[in-house]
Amino acid sequence: MACSTSMKNKLIGEYFGSVSDKPTTWYCGLSSTDINADGSGFSEPSSDSGYARVAIPVTTIYWTTPTSGYIQNKLPVTFNELTTNEDTITNIFLSSSETGNADFWQKLDTEDYKHLDKGTTILFNEGDYKISIEDAD
Repeated sequence: MACSTSMKNKLIGEYFGSVSDKPTTWYCGLSSTDINADGSGFSEPSSDSGYARVAIPVTTIYWTTPTSGYIQNKLPVTFNELTTNEDTITNIFLSSSETGNADFWQKLDTEDYKHLDKGTTILFNEGDYKISIEDAD
């Protein structure tokens, strides 16, 4: 996953003591557009379709211990069933808030694009999120 510039600043600030606002929950979101280096530019499905970001607590129940510079989700992430058709999802992201910009994101491989038709439930299995810090630009 790519990492926004502001999140990189928070991470290095946390490590060196100038920042201490770690999230207690990550919010998983979906986007039909690419995400910019500052974490903006995403296009989420409409909340009118039943879509909502999925809350994932920051605990070892949900996330693996870092190995080789990355962590992964230990449990599946399931979104609400959609009640209307939506755009095709090309990116997944994590945000430290329910409505804020993306902090980490990943463009899906073309064969993994998710078509959001009425009645669709999007599911990312255990280990589908492999989070490392990569430049977004």
